[in-house]
Amino acid sequence: MESFDIYSWILSSEIRDWMRKRPPMPILTQANIVFCAYRSVEDKLQAMTWFLSRAEEEEKEDLEQAAAYLRFIVRQITSGKNGGPGRWDRKEIWMARCQYHDYGCKDCDFTDTYLFYSYEEAKKWAEEYLDDPSAFCDLQKWLFGKEGPKELMECHLRRVGGELCVTSAWPDKKLSGVEVPCQIDYGRLPCRLPFLTGDLVKLDGPVFDEPVYGVWCDEPWYHEYNWIGRFKSHEERAIRYGEEDKDYPYTADSMERCRLDGAFELSIIDWLHPASEEELPEEQKELAKIGRELRAMRKKSSREAEERFLNIFIDWRHQKKKS
Repeated sequence: MESFDIYSWILSSEIRDWMRKRPPMPILTQANIVFCAYRSVEDKLQAMTWFLSRAEEEEKEDLEQAAAYLRFIVRQITSGKNGGPGRWDRKEIWMARCQYHDYGCKDCDFTDTYLFYSYEEAKKWAEEYLDDPSAFCDLQKWLFGKEGPKELMECHLRRVGGELCVTSAWPDKKLSGVEVPCQIDYGRLPCRLPFLTGDLVKLDGPVFDEPVYGVWCDEPWYHEYNWIGRFKSHEERAIRYGEEDKDYPYTADSMERCRLDGAFELSIIDWLHPASEEELPEEQKELAKIGRELRAMRKKSSREAEERFLNIFIDWRHQKKKS
């Protein structure tokens, strides 16, 4: 790979265009985007190797940890491709089940759990069930030893560009000997996003059954501390936290890190887009009114607009008492 375009790894066209206009990103920031991207682990390993070949000495430790992590995952999913022991002699097994994920709701299994002798067998089986882009296959690799079976790794198999691939994986630290590259995996947003308090936004794309609409809150002094205020899903409204809370329609999700709050393996900068008042569902038109109120307040005081957002979507009991 002679050259590398980090912006091609950002799926949201609005955020991609915004970032292109800003100063070039440091290598570790680019590595954070790659590690959280909606791409195969093979592609991520190739990119991480490219970063390593061009990194400064002080950057290499974090990049090497990320590369080792990805290398281990790729080795595990390719280990059974070239023959090896007969199927009855193998000392590993893959457990697989297919699921849907609705933002703000729990994952929902739509197949039973099946057992396979290799990643390739599990992948071939999952092909039949992952026609819906919002569906994924949860895979677990187990090893058999003297002390019984142990889970070596869990990963998610998703359809990216029409092909099934592993996009994220979580090896057992003790069994695998590799650690999560925290400095890269859990980084904050690479820069301030092109949204201000009161702007209407939506989380949309193939991993969502339907768009999730909300109102953005941006803390101008700390660009990584962002929120989306939205209506609760039907499932969330069914949860009873207390008598006071049961009928309150709003909630808020933190947007301070690259990973989505409520869909932990997905990246904010892939699925976040601006929204218009006209496209809001009829039952969510109130968001347009709230957005207009916050934008008007923002012109006078960003801090007041931010506090009003928190009162509406988070600290509503305080708001109720004041009124």
